[in-house]
Amino acid sequence: MDHHGEEDNTPCQHEDPPQYSPVTKRTTATIIKCDQRAGGVGRSPVRVVCISDTHGLHDRLHIPDDADILVHAGDFSKEDIPTIEHFAAWLDTLPPTIKHKIVVTGNHDTMFAKNPEAARAALQGHCILLDDSMVEVEGLRIWGSSWSPWPFNKGPPLQKKWDLIPSSSQLSSSSSS
Repeated sequence: MDHHGEEDNTPCQHEDPPQYSPVTKRTTATIIKCDQRAGGVGRSPVRVVCISDTHGLHDRLHIPDDADILVHAGDFSKEDIPTIEHFAAWLDTLPPTIKHKIVVTGNHDTMFAKNPEAARAALQGHCILLDDSMVEVEGLRIWGSSWSPWPFNKGPPLQKKWDLIPSSSQLSSSSSS
C-alpha cells in the first residue's frame, strides 16, 4: 500500500549501497532500483541514490558511477550560503551518468528560510529543487517537500502536508520523513 492506502505497483526495490560509510552519525544513503523508465520495455532499470543529512560533508560520500538519479533529502548545508554554493559545485562533479540531481531542503538548511532568494540562486542550474512539488525524470515521478515534521509539526499539520502528495508519485522525499 502507498501513503494514500492504494495498492502500490511501483516496481522498485532497495539495494545496499556499495562501500558506504556515513559521514555523520545521521547521514543516510540508500540505492533504489526501479524497473520503470521512460521508453518502457527493453530499457535498463533506473537507479536512484538517495542521501540526506550530509551537513556540508557531501564530498566525503562515494556515489556509485552507475546511478541515474541522485536525491538529497535535506540537511546538506550548515546555515550559510557558502556551504550551499559548495554543495552546488559538488553536484557538478558527480559522475556524468547521474543526469538528474533532485534536492529537498531540510530543517537545518535554514538559509532557505532566512534568505530564500540567495539560497535558491546558489542551487540554480545545478539541480532540481523540489518544495511541495513533483518532477518526472526517467519515467519516475518524484515528489519532494521541504516541510519537516521534526520537532513540532506532527498530527494534523503533518497530515495536511502528506495529503498534498499526489497518488501518482512513485517516490517521495522530505527531511525527517
